[in-house]
Amino acid sequence: MNRKAFVYSRVSTDRQDHSLVAQEGKNGDYCKLADLDVAATFTDEAVSGRTPLAQRPGGRALIAAFKATPGVRDLVVAKLDRLGRSATDIGNTIDWLMKCGIQPHIVDLRVDCSTAFGKFLVQILAAVAELEVANTRDRIRVVLSDRR
Repeated sequence: MNRKAFVYSRVSTDRQDHSLVAQEGKNGDYCKLADLDVAATFTDEAVSGRTPLAQRPGGRALIAAFKATPGVRDLVVAKLDRLGRSATDIGNTIDWLMKCGIQPHIVDLRVDCSTAFGKFLVQILAAVAELEVANTRDRIRVVLSDRR
């Protein structure tokens, strides 16, 4: 019998339907390869990655589902930045998952988050995602300042 997994997807704007479809496709393909049965799918549309997972509607529902469904111990996410754009928030989310015995599967990374190297790699990549957001904000500020 295959293990059951919850699947989570997020997009920042309501104009990113194509991205949501792509994430769902990646997640579904990964589940088939990893012999995971999808127990439920959770989605946040038009929600910034800077919003902590527990403060997003789909994220809250996901957390509640893990607490209410002890037989599901796997979470599949297409990319690390779908979990968040803050290194601290991503770290806290991964820590909570691991403490609850939930195995996160980041499809694009294909790394075991329960190992020391996996945790290290996730922290580095989370910091890079946070840097990307800060750089984007800085570029927007410069453009707006130039326009003024």
